[in-house]
Amino acid sequence: MSFVKRLWKDRVSQYPNRRAINDGSFSKTVTVSRDEGTVTEAGDPFNAENMNDLEDRIEAGLAEKPDREEVEDMVTDFFPLGEASGDVASFNPGVVMPLKSCEVDINPVQNLHGYSKPWAGGTGKNKFSYTGSISGSGTILNKQTINQINQGSYVLSIGSASTRGSYVSFTFWDSSDNSIGSVTIQTSQTSGTLTLSGNATKITVYTPDTCNIVNVQIESGSSATSYAPYENDCPISGFSECNVNKTGKNLFDISQIQGGFFDATAFHYDTYWKGVCVPVKAGKTYKISGMYSPQTGGVRYAYLKDRRNVYSEFQLSWGSSTVNGSFTVPEGFNGFWIPLYGSNQTNTNIQVEENSTETAFEPFGETHNIPFGQTVYIGKLNVTTGVLTILSNIVSSLKNLIWIYNSTFQVFYANLPTDALNILSVDNSCCELYAPTDKTLSTATWTQLDNGTYVMAANLSTSGRLALVIKDTKYANATDFSNSLTDKKFVYPLATPILVQLTPTEIKTLLEQNNIYADTGEIDVIYHHALTAKNIFFDNSGTTLTATNVEDAIKEVLGRI
Repeated sequence: MSFVKRLWKDRVSQYPNRRAINDGSFSKTVTVSRDEGTVTEAGDPFNAENMNDLEDRIEAGLAEKPDREEVEDMVTDFFPLGEASGDVASFNPGVVMPLKSCEVDINPVQNLHGYSKPWAGGTGKNKFSYTGSISGSGTILNKQTINQINQGSYVLSIGSASTRGSYVSFTFWDSSDNSIGSVTIQTSQTSGTLTLSGNATKITVYTPDTCNIVNVQIESGSSATSYAPYENDCPISGFSECNVNKTGKNLFDISQIQGGFFDATAFHYDTYWKGVCVPVKAGKTYKISGMYSPQTGGVRYAYLKDRRNVYSEFQLSWGSSTVNGSFTVPEGFNGFWIPLYGSNQTNTNIQVEENSTETAFEPFGETHNIPFGQTVYIGKLNVTTGVLTILSNIVSSLKNLIWIYNSTFQVFYANLPTDALNILSVDNSCCELYAPTDKTLSTATWTQLDNGTYVMAANLSTSGRLALVIKDTKYANATDFSNSLTDKKFVYPLATPILVQLTPTEIKTLLEQNNIYADTGEIDVIYHHALTAKNIFFDNSGTTLTATNVEDAIKEVLGRI
């Protein structure tokens, strides 16, 4: 809230120095005065004049307007830290400032086998269900039973790694052993068109020569596409710990070598040199060691980077064999780009440290293990506070749910545990065998549910619990469908997130570091933007900033003061 000035007044009375003494048996009124002996320090009297002067100085101080440079420095303290994600979610140290806050997004690891989603047999593009060996000569498969392929036009393809003689033929039969279509793949071919006059349930494969056929695919259309399996069963796993790394004294992360940067001084993008940008602080002195000098005289051109990623050329002198150079960072810079020549890219003992003298080499980074005490599939770990938020739970086997078949909509549904979030959504959920639908469906529109997908639904019964609805037209009764789901996992969102306070011993050591990153499977790490209203109060109103970058923040502050 804004500062409210107060007017102080001196006390005014008839007898300011008179005091009454009364102990119950004795009563007397006396006049008192100071008798303190030698006064070595008179001090400042507590009176209206001094207190009002204090009020005036506080008001003047709060009303003082900083200039642009002062505002820029204040805003820079809360510079956004950036984002990254992937198998190894790390940051180029040169583009981050000291850690203000960090959350690790924990997502389930699902082996999609190189495809975008899971799917049950027959619900993907490949309708060929036989997964056994197709090798040998003569009649390899003789009316082998397969899952039904409906009447229609298809293209049959085989993998490029297949070996065959002059040709291989595929003949399809219906349930009465009537031949309803065939296709022959010649030596120079990998696909052919197929027309089925009925529903195929059996197949015969013949070749006059020895063959080994792999990756058979039957799909709708007239031209072959890339191979996909008949069924894409995708196991789900979670995390029981998070390994979080931070920089130690060595700020040089050689794993972050990248090519080129935009040199705003020369106005070109220099892609020739590879290098690493090291985080540095203005006014600090740094020591480089362990690099080989590539030039006679030991003069190297490096680059200092300011907070707007503008690079300025900088000459650094060192010895003639290995580098032991030091430099002090001028004001306005927070990164130091070190170009790496061929010989230096093979040296693993390069070190940059905040020091004026060289010390013993230490590898970049220090790993901190943060155990969760349980397996977490979806959640968040706040590295700043050590709070683990668990957002999901898991059904270890969908077979354990009580499934009901709705013949009208041709769907199977079952109530999830009572802790499930009771909303019509597939967010924060995943299944090992079925893909989430991209449609928002109510009970009345379940007929629109695509085969092989699932959706959430509520209020299917008087229990009012969240239900999982799956459409799989291979099954027409709940028993067969349930038996097919043995050991198939399903992750579902929790109605009430579970908060776990982890031991903060290791977490606290990670704060205020130049670089921090998580390296645990497919975890996503997000360094949240620390430029928030509650952190910066530049005017008397205490209004927070709405800007999302430094330049806009400066303009916003300057516009208010």
